[in-house]
Amino acid sequence: MQQFRVWIGIACCLISLMSACKKVEMTTESSASPTPAPVKQAVPSTQVLPADLPIIEGTVKVQKQHKNTVLLKIATNLATSEVIAYYQQQLSKKGWTNINTTEAPHGTVIQSTKPAEKRSCTVVIGSSTDGTVPVDLSVATQP
Repeated sequence: MQQFRVWIGIACCLISLMSACKKVEMTTESSASPTPAPVKQAVPSTQVLPADLPIIEGTVKVQKQHKNTVLLKIATNLATSEVIAYYQQQLSKKGWTNINTTEAPHGTVIQSTKPAEKRSCTVVIGSSTDGTVPVDLSVATQP
């Protein structure tokens, strides 16, 4: 029952973020493997992404609701399995603790946390429909 409540909370948070956020465009340079790609920022210098947030290569749209929450929408040309492996490995390398990974026919959700910093990260990896894999990446800090 508690896991169901967590999923409802995450879904509501993502819907709220996606509908209320200001959109800003960003791109990353492509590379041959799913390693951290350098980010070309086309965002104001006042908007700084968390250094411990792994961003896979692809087209990135940054949506930011307020100072405690960041939502990224990424479209990558990598295979879904590569994207899942990338986020599982890179989140761990950057100090995030995986609390749940759920795979379903239409996507995968990876939930991680940094309890000491009161931060949570949710990665929603969708199924490819047009050759690109959609990724929604959100990080929230409790005030």
